[in-house]
Amino acid sequence: MLTRKWLFTVLIVFVFIFGRQLPIFTVGLDSKIRQGASSLSFMQNLASVSGMQLSKLSVFSLGLSPWMSSVIIWRLLTLFKLLRLDRLTGVKSAFYQNILMVIIALIQSYAMTDDIEFISHGSGLSQGVLRLVTILLLVTGTAVLTWLGSMNSEFGIGGYIIVMLVNMILSMVNLMLGFITMLAPNALHIMLAIVIFMLVSMGIIWLTVLMYRGQYRIPLRSVSIHNDFLEETYLPISINPAGGMPAMYGMTLLTLPVMIFQALSSAFPDNEIWQYLATNVTTTSLLGAILYIVLLWVLTIGFAYINIDPEEVAFSLRKSGTYIDGVYPGLETERYLRKIVSFFAKLGGVFICLVCGVPFLIGVLFPSYYAISSLFSYIFIISSLMFTVIEQVATLKIAKQYKGVLD
Repeated sequence: MLTRKWLFTVLIVFVFIFGRQLPIFTVGLDSKIRQGASSLSFMQNLASVSGMQLSKLSVFSLGLSPWMSSVIIWRLLTLFKLLRLDRLTGVKSAFYQNILMVIIALIQSYAMTDDIEFISHGSGLSQGVLRLVTILLLVTGTAVLTWLGSMNSEFGIGGYIIVMLVNMILSMVNLMLGFITMLAPNALHIMLAIVIFMLVSMGIIWLTVLMYRGQYRIPLRSVSIHNDFLEETYLPISINPAGGMPAMYGMTLLTLPVMIFQALSSAFPDNEIWQYLATNVTTTSLLGAILYIVLLWVLTIGFAYINIDPEEVAFSLRKSGTYIDGVYPGLETERYLRKIVSFFAKLGGVFICLVCGVPFLIGVLFPSYYAISSLFSYIFIISSLMFTVIEQVATLKIAKQYKGVLD
């Protein structure tokens, strides 16, 4: 069973890499997204986490970015119970979320195809029609990639995570090679950069492991458990309740408004407001870098409460006859848990902002190092996602051991 899942995942990875190289017939093989140098560098840095490819147009250029953006927007809408979306059935919720994904994909593909010269191949089609065909192909590509991710969730290992991991690893290799090329031919600088990168990487991985595995354990008491087992019963609160989700979704979400502003500036070239926003919301500017750090902080707090809902946990404890020693069940337990989650959410927010946000701020102050400012985010996200894959594999191994019992 486990071997079949690995083979299926390898097949998905092969299809993804193949799709990255599969060109769109309406553009030339050497066609690139012609944005400003700083804007393109920003988009390449942030978009890699979602599988986007901006160096050239291919079938999978949009990657999973529209899907990831729709997921976080939908979660926020349901979390705050807006438009009564939390009352929808699972089927209707998935349907409307897919519609939202298509809308986002249309916006991103419209911005991505701006100022590109299309090839008619003698068909006589206008540039507008060819652009529409290109947009539809890009949207179809992201729909296919989303379907492949769902198939991998069912039949493979890692689900959508695999696409993100593969793309980030490829991006990391390209960034490091580009940085080494920039330092060449000074061998001493190259060796020093490699040593510093390895030391910083090991530090980030160690801290990520500590934040992921570390727990604050709240002792629990229950009327249904004998006193001899009281010390073994506890409620675990992760030191970083949000995990790696804020960095992953933050990098994806920040590309969405930039593409919207670029699309608006393209549609209204004389509007100075759209032109300003399209240029200054990116992390290549001081304003954009600060906004990204704020976004990381907000997402960290938000995901912490999504992963650990104090109200839901307090209700579950009360219903099961379990309580925290010295704290009354119900509302007081909820307040106590909210205080604990808030503290660790802020602690995780400081860590994520330092690792993933501050390097972009340094890149703004020292532009020659901006190209590698996303490396530390990649390391943190990859380390966090690998825990998910490892836990899934461990679960499958345990299920295999008890296969005879379960059958």
